[in-house]
Amino acid sequence: MRQVFNTPVIHAFQPYNTAANTAMIDFFEVAMNFYSDSIAPSSMVWIYKEVFTTISLIASLAMIVPLAMLLYRIPWFKKSQQAPIYNTKKRSWGSIVNYLVVFAITATFAALTYLPSAKITLTLFPEASASQNTWFFPQRMNNAVAVWAVLSGIFAIGVFLISQYLTRYFHKRFDHIEVSQSKMVETWGIKTGWINALKTIIIGVAVAAIYFGILMLIFAIFHVDYRLLFIMAARPLNGKVLIQLLMYFPLFFIFYLSNSIRVNGGQMRGALPEWAKLALAGLMNIAGLTIILLIQYITFAKTGTIAFTELPDGTTQWLYVNILFTLIPVMFLMPFFNRWFYKISGNSYLGPIIICIIFVIMSLNNSVAYIPL
Repeated sequence: MRQVFNTPVIHAFQPYNTAANTAMIDFFEVAMNFYSDSIAPSSMVWIYKEVFTTISLIASLAMIVPLAMLLYRIPWFKKSQQAPIYNTKKRSWGSIVNYLVVFAITATFAALTYLPSAKITLTLFPEASASQNTWFFPQRMNNAVAVWAVLSGIFAIGVFLISQYLTRYFHKRFDHIEVSQSKMVETWGIKTGWINALKTIIIGVAVAAIYFGILMLIFAIFHVDYRLLFIMAARPLNGKVLIQLLMYFPLFFIFYLSNSIRVNGGQMRGALPEWAKLALAGLMNIAGLTIILLIQYITFAKTGTIAFTELPDGTTQWLYVNILFTLIPVMFLMPFFNRWFYKISGNSYLGPIIICIIFVIMSLNNSVAYIPL
């Protein structure tokens, strides 16, 4: 006998759809001739587990900021703390226009380069792109995101630098206010000594290690981890993921550091409440990628067919669009963490180190890796 179940739900959410799960249980009951008298196929309890693992994920992410604060109470680390610089002066109309122009340019660049980045991986990482086992960047899906992160991070910091120097020029030209280059750079949070930089790296690695150490202890006792559906999930560590982290961390760090400098050095200016400025910074991060997701599923809702499918060269665009469900929440939260860690440390390096390690490990653990076993 052949049975076909085609539930009206997209691929990414199928494991979390009660109708789809009921259909699968129905099939196996028929196929194996095994019927439960006490539990109906539609009886679902995994939903409650997802609710509580979501709470645990939120709690775990809320833990990393106070963890860093505790480490800075150690005298050796405390000496490396710098006083953060706050710029709460009201933005001029020229500054607002500058902000909006940068917003539009970076969002457009992000949208236009995301899917082409997947095509670039066919050349840069041919083995993984062809689903062949390799130790050279073995994650086909994360390779595309890594290429996009490098391109977007470099482009965004370039636009930031141009906007900063234009702002300085216009202040001098029209407002007759001279802002020295050294004073401008101080606001970016990048000036620190080598010893302080080393201490920052140690704290960043220590916070990430404690984060996953607690997770592995919880997993060993209760066999659960931190997760929000398929969107974000922190799984226990393994040796293969740590090896891959050494490959992918430098690429993703370019984007994370770029974001930290832009947030602390430019986007926190003005008299708006800090939460509002951080929300705007988060929206700037995700605007371009959200446009791709909207195009994909508005088209799907109207026509029954997605906008980005599979290209003749084998690029499965729809899979890379699915990654945006995971990428967008991370990118929205990024400015918040970068700002909070800046206020603790006084530099723009601590935030990118901590959240890049944690979020990249999450991404690596949640995607297929074509590695030799």
